[in-house]
Formats: sequence, C-alpha cells, structure tokens
Amino acid sequence: MKFSTALGQMRKELPPYDPKVHRGWVPASQNRMSGDVTGRKLSREALKQLERVVAEYPGTPWELLARRDRLTNLGLEWRPRR
Repeated sequence: MKFSTALGQMRKELPPYDPKVHRGWVPASQNRMSGDVTGRKLSREALKQLERVVAEYPGTPWELLARRDRLTNLGLEWRPRR
C-alpha cells in the first residue's frame, strides 16, 4: 500500500489501540502489497522492469542495483509503536 493509501486507511478506521501496550502506530514495510489497485499494478510493473534490467545487463552495476531493488518491500502496514 502506498503511504497516501495507508494514511487514508487511518482516516477511515484506526487499528485497535491499547494504551497499556503501545503509544500509537508506525508504518512498517511488508512484503505483500495491499491497498488500491493502481499501486499494486505499478509495483508489479516495476518488478517486471527490474527483471528485464537483470536479464539485459548481466555483469553491470545496473544488474546489481536492479537485484537489490527487487528485495525492497513496497507494502506498508500499521504496527504498534512501543
């Protein structure tokens, strides 16, 4: 989920809150994309482009950067701040 989608989700409905356990929420990365269709579609397209760079430019710095960027989690979820 994009950051703007995550903020919209907070405006719509707050996650469960227990003041004895935590002090609020923080956005944390997660492997799975959630949220709007556009964000999920764009993330799939970005991964395809990174795969293409890896295949077309082996042994170059571009390949290394694309491999690294594929490991970046694009999803967000709200986790309790402790």
